[in-house]
Amino acid sequence: MKEFRRSETWHNVQNRWRRDSGFGNEQQARRRKQIVDSYDKLADNDKLRIKEIYAEAARLSCETGIMHHVDHTIPLFEGGQHHPSNLQILTDEEHWRKCAEENKRRQS
Repeated sequence: MKEFRRSETWHNVQNRWRRDSGFGNEQQARRRKQIVDSYDKLADNDKLRIKEIYAEAARLSCETGIMHHVDHTIPLFEGGQHHPSNLQILTDEEHWRKCAEENKRRQS
């Protein structure tokens, strides 16, 4: 399980994850576009709720020393939306286990 380094900024954590995960630039660009497009259509209160969810994940990471991720309950590639009702906070271990299962489905 990866530990959150208390001295790191969230931006540094994200950059380290991108570097270590092998998440490709093309895949990143597609995912980022999908999130931005759906985010632009959200009501202001939904945008605020999303920020609160990400802040809570960061708070949990700092408080526990265990990295927490905001995860799409229904993955974007399966038609899930970037919406507060489709977001959940998972520990690093839970997140990577879920990602492995999703990648198997994506490849089949």
